[in-house]
Amino acid sequence: MNRSLLWLLVPVVAAAVWLVLRFTGGEPALAPDPGDGANTRAAAVADPIEATTAPIAAAEVSRVEATGDAADASTQPPIPDDAIWLDVKVIDAETKQPVAGAEVRWHGSGVWQQIAALPERERMDYYGAQENAARRFGWLTRTDSEGLARVAADKHGATVHALSEGRYGMAYIGGQRDVPKEGWVIEVERDLTLRARVVDALGRPAVAAFVAIRMSDQDDKALRNYGQVRAERAAAPDAVAEFRHVQRWLRSGTSRKRSMEVGHWRVAPELPGVDGPAVEFDVDDPPAEPVELRLPATGRIAARLLHDGQPFTKGVTFQSYRGEENDNDQHNNAPRYYADEDGWARIPFVAVGGSVVVLAQVGAADVAKAVAAPLGQDQEVRVDLATDELYALRGQFTGPDGAWLANATVMANFDFEVMSGGGSVETDAQGRFLWLLTKGYKDSAKIKSLVFSQQFTDGTPARTLTVPPREIQRGVNDLGVMQLGNGALIVSGKLQFDTPQAVSRGWFVVETLSDRRARNGEERWERQDKLTSIVHDDGSFEVRGTTGPVRHRLAFPWGGHLPIAPVEFRVGASDLVIPIQMGHHLEAKVLVDDSVPVHLLRGILRPGFEPPTEYGDEDQMRASRGNRYQAHAWAPQAGEAMLRWQGLPAGTYVLEVAAAGLGTPAARIENVVLPLPEGGDGRLDPIDLRGKLQILEVRVSRTTGETDERRRSRDAVVFAMPQADDQHWQGLPVYEGKLSMPVAPGPLELMVAGSGFQPQRVRLTAEQVAAGKLTVDLVAWPTVELSFPDLALPEGFVLQAFVNPMTQQRDRRRFTALGWGGDLDGLLQMSNSGAEVENGRAVLSVGDGTFRLGAYLQRKGNDRGESLRSVSPREIQGGANLAPIAVQLSAEEIKAAIAKLGVTPR
Repeated sequence: MNRSLLWLLVPVVAAAVWLVLRFTGGEPALAPDPGDGANTRAAAVADPIEATTAPIAAAEVSRVEATGDAADASTQPPIPDDAIWLDVKVIDAETKQPVAGAEVRWHGSGVWQQIAALPERERMDYYGAQENAARRFGWLTRTDSEGLARVAADKHGATVHALSEGRYGMAYIGGQRDVPKEGWVIEVERDLTLRARVVDALGRPAVAAFVAIRMSDQDDKALRNYGQVRAERAAAPDAVAEFRHVQRWLRSGTSRKRSMEVGHWRVAPELPGVDGPAVEFDVDDPPAEPVELRLPATGRIAARLLHDGQPFTKGVTFQSYRGEENDNDQHNNAPRYYADEDGWARIPFVAVGGSVVVLAQVGAADVAKAVAAPLGQDQEVRVDLATDELYALRGQFTGPDGAWLANATVMANFDFEVMSGGGSVETDAQGRFLWLLTKGYKDSAKIKSLVFSQQFTDGTPARTLTVPPREIQRGVNDLGVMQLGNGALIVSGKLQFDTPQAVSRGWFVVETLSDRRARNGEERWERQDKLTSIVHDDGSFEVRGTTGPVRHRLAFPWGGHLPIAPVEFRVGASDLVIPIQMGHHLEAKVLVDDSVPVHLLRGILRPGFEPPTEYGDEDQMRASRGNRYQAHAWAPQAGEAMLRWQGLPAGTYVLEVAAAGLGTPAARIENVVLPLPEGGDGRLDPIDLRGKLQILEVRVSRTTGETDERRRSRDAVVFAMPQADDQHWQGLPVYEGKLSMPVAPGPLELMVAGSGFQPQRVRLTAEQVAAGKLTVDLVAWPTVELSFPDLALPEGFVLQAFVNPMTQQRDRRRFTALGWGGDLDGLLQMSNSGAEVENGRAVLSVGDGTFRLGAYLQRKGNDRGESLRSVSPREIQGGANLAPIAVQLSAEEIKAAIAKLGVTPR
């Protein structure tokens, strides 16, 4: 997957995760945070053409934006007429007693639209900080003498914060969550705040410096920012950065247990390329006074992005970091800055000396340049970046009436050779837009599909426009004047629920029959993203756009209702009715030891009847994504785990509770009947697993065949043997060399495998399992050195060598490991191996048996290659301690391949 596509998908996936968590009781972040750099990039957004020509102003490093506060009832927004009033009780987390007079703030889902409408610079204060959103856009009340408060939610519920006498708590209530037996409750606990004061090398307050939290394990190895603790800015006048609600870091839901172990917590300036100064602190008892952080000598960078020679300011963020231009880790973690009105962004603190990368980003497009860093304290370096190397589209929209589509947002769904995904463009008063896309990996590309659409919430049919396929080049490509129309009706109808349900639970996709068959010879249906779909509040829906003369159907991948067979329709049908049966809901509480990682628990329902046919992807079902009969546990509080199922058919089930990857369940409950009898099934509240699972700490190291260097595994999988289904193995992935694996007491057999390494089978006695620790060293497959005498290639060409096994039979069994999966032969056998030939030499991995040797020529930066048939020898024998092998190639064939790839050799 190319880099542009990857980052386009991140915000889409983040939004989907947020919606799922909002509706199922999890704890979401506010939204993907471009300020944190926590693995986020903005969606592809095109803006009206905006350029400024004001003179460069002096550097401004003390600007801090204030956050509004709706604390006074007279300043609060009006309560919507369709608000859903909910009672929430605030109790003390320790005593469980009601808290009277607590301050209760909340907001509904509409806050996201309000934040999106803010000036870009102001939005940063709300990403990852939901309390700020409640203070500015939400409402305020206080609990009565019984600890009760009434809050006004919308159909998606409300996010509620409670504060009282140094205590804090928050909860997501309402929406499609089931009301707990005890009602909506917020537990408030001691609220912890960490403050850090930043000064520069001369002792002056470093206002606007970013401060970040760093985590490391017991061995002091740095950990990623898994909790997405956002960086904070040092505020005027004293340059103090404040981290609120420290006690909630790395927690899952309302659990008081952290989701991962951190050996050392440190607070440090977010100064790219500089490790210190970092100050360690006690996360459970941070110091009352601000920690002082002193910067090393720093200068400043002023950067701007030029388009057609003029500063481009709309939607642009700027960063600086140390490293390579394409270093995504540095890019994601570096603080972001906006341009001022004069077009210049001021990056106020940059470590002196060496070089830095300065990067400007607009949506999914970015432009980077390595420049010399400031050389002394307070020196400013000015950097001009240009959009010349980017693909860009511009155009002008009119509506169905021919009038300019002024100041509008138009959605885009696209597939180009250099990137694909979804995004939006914004027009100016004359309907014009400029869309900066990507640098891509080639000078020209084809628009495979591009669909613009304007959607409405008042029932107005969506307006669409399909851009015909065409070639585009680096630079600006003018699409001309384009008229959005209502689009041809593809199909319309109604989703008809058997019980009153939120319409948002109905979701479908449009598929068309492909002219290619699937591997098993069956019909192949492909999802059509070029069409626009809208579902109204009453369940009526319509699909519009342009399509071809092929068979069409609606498919229903969401598992919240009983399975629905795909529905074929004729294009233009307007009376389609889709009956939707919601099925039954089931919930179980599980008691666990604190050491058990709750996220690895699974609840598996085994129907005692022939279940309805499923219509989803079989591999996804096995990985439990979309498997209605398998529930993932989540933790409402320490020592508890919750399992929830929905969309279940009536009947009798066996419920098994097990740890992911283990074949033997820790608990088994017979004759669970749906619908539940009145009063429920007492065996499910709770299911006591305390003492039935323990943790086995598995450490995996890898020994490379070439350098014998030990390093932690990043792609190993641990399987408990024997597997329940020998054709579809279930395992657990090892990350950074470690795995905390829940196992049952007693003897255990494991298979540990990693791509490129020889698998190991390990048998443990009951005593070894009880000891709780296992170390496995994976050894790489043997290697063979290939030499290519007299190989001389023109600049810009590379030779790739590879081997394929000839004698082994491919193992077509499959495995899954918490979302990761594939063919078992990639883990259990030596399959393919390839490497670029450098300085006439390549080292390839081989196993036992006979391997076919091959090579192909390639231009750098291009996926296309030309196979060479003159490779000699064509076969090599695998095994350990192989002597180097000289490989002969035909000079004439190489010359012909170079010419085919587009360059005539001199």
